[in-house]
Amino acid sequence: MRLGELSDLAQVIGAIAVVISIVYLAVQIRQNTRALGLSVHHAITDANAQILALLAQDPDLARLFRIGAGDYKALVDDDRSRFNCLLHRIFLTFEDGFYHLRVGALPAPMSERFSRVLPSYLHQPGVRAWFDSQKHLMSDDFVKYVQSEVLPKIKR
Repeated sequence: MRLGELSDLAQVIGAIAVVISIVYLAVQIRQNTRALGLSVHHAITDANAQILALLAQDPDLARLFRIGAGDYKALVDDDRSRFNCLLHRIFLTFEDGFYHLRVGALPAPMSERFSRVLPSYLHQPGVRAWFDSQKHLMSDDFVKYVQSEVLPKIKR
């Protein structure tokens, strides 16, 4: 075998090695993306479960949420402060979900749930009043999303 033929053979072997490396890298990226999506799903689900557990375990907080969600102005002083903290916690989770949705890191089932649950909260008059009065605490992107994509779809 001459030197030119060896060189050609080495180039073919090198090209095959590059293709194999690219395929391997693509598989690894896909697996990593899937793992990230599952991690995001778990984190958001866990945050929601913690909020629901708080409401289920504390009858006073559940009453406060029911009253505040119906009429934000019906709450006074300490109750309004607790409601503000609870809703801020809930909307931090929504905002986190929004950013994961935006970059494509939210798995499809979570994305569908997100698009149903956020409007269900904002459909409640007290939650809507809270959002309108506290939106300055949230990111501009999230507020714009809620105002342009979510609120117009809510039937009053």
